Amino acid sequence: MNITSMMKEQVRYMSRYIADFETTVYEGQTSTEVWAAAIAEIGSPMVTVLHSLDEFLTYVLTSDEIENDSIIYFHNLKFDGSFILDYLLKDERFKDVTEAQFKPKELKSIDYNYFNYMISAMGQWYSMNVQYNGKHIEFRDSLKLLPFSVKAIAKGFKTEHKKLDMEYEGKRYAGCEIT
Repeated sequence: MNITSMMKEQVRYMSRYIADFETTVYEGQTSTEVWAAAIAEIGSPMVTVLHSLDEFLTYVLTSDEIENDSIIYFHNLKFDGSFILDYLLKDERFKDVTEAQFKPKELKSIDYNYFNYMISAMGQWYSMNVQYNGKHIEFRDSLKLLPFSVKAIAKGFKTEHKKLDMEYEGKRYAGCEIT
C-alpha cells in the first residue's frame, strides 16, 4: 500500500470544483436571476456550462459527473451562495438544519434532504452543506483562501486561463442562449 492509499483511508477524500454564476443586469429589471453557470473540477480543463440556477443545482446534486462528498468553491460565496440559499429555503424537498445541534458525521447519516450554512453575525459567508438523496456537497468561499480578485489570482499564479472581460449588461434570462 502506498502513502496516497494510506492517506485516503485515514482522511476523507473530497473532489474539488470551482464554479461561478452570471446574473441578470439590465435597465428596468425587477428581480435578478442566474442566467449562466459554469463548473469545473480543479485541475481539469473541462468546463460544464449551464443555463440557470435550477439546471446548475440539478447537475451538481444528481449528476454522476460530480462526485459524492465534493467541495465546490465560489469566489465570493456571499454573492453566488445567496442564490443557492434562496433556492433551498423555498424548495420543500430540503430541510434547513442550520440551528440543529448535529455534528457533520451525524448529518451525513440523516435520511432526508437537508442543508445548513455558516454565515457569521457580521455577514461573512464561509460554507453551505447540502445533502440530497445521500449525496453530500459543500459550497465554500475561495475568497477566504485567496483574498484577491480572480484576475489577480490568475496573474499571480500564472495560470493558463485568465479572467475574461465580458459585457455584463444586457437582456439575458435563465435558459437564454449564451453568447
